[in-house]
This record gives sequence, C-alpha cells and structure tokens, in this order.
Amino acid sequence: MPSNEPKTSDVILSTRIINAREASGYSQSQLSLRMGVKKSTIANWEASRTSPRANKLIELAGILNVPVLWLICLLYTSDAADDLLCVD
Repeated sequence: MPSNEPKTSDVILSTRIINAREASGYSQSQLSLRMGVKKSTIANWEASRTSPRANKLIELAGILNVPVLWLICLLYTSDAADDLLCVD
C-alpha cells in the first residue's frame, strides 16, 4: 500500500520555499501574482502536496534570489561542487 506521506526531499523543498519566501518579504498571494500562478499552487508547494515543475522552480529561485540547487538539495555549500549532496 503506497504511503501518502511526503518524501524527505519534498519536505525540505517546501520548507526552503517557505523560508526563502518569508526572507524575501513575499506573502503567498504576492508570490503567486509575481509568478502567474494561483495562491493555492504556492500553498500546495509549501505543504508538500505538489512540487513545482522545473521551469517554475527556476523562476521561483530567481524571484527569491536563491540557487535552484539550494531549493532541491539536502545540503548545499557554494564553496565547491564537492560539498554538494543532493537527494533524489
């Protein structure tokens, strides 16, 4: 029987979206308007119900001024590629 629990990588992504959005001073409504998506889309990303498609992930990272890899990786340091550990 498949589990409905989100994967760890989904929870990390949603948490990082929330943290980056709040640090950038955007509300969910403001971010949704900026990205051209519904507020419920942002809420679903932040609740780990859905994940952004690649093009929206890139756009989101740009708007929030964070690296895409930081959003999707378990660990990220910008010093060297050797310090990068991503999760599936």
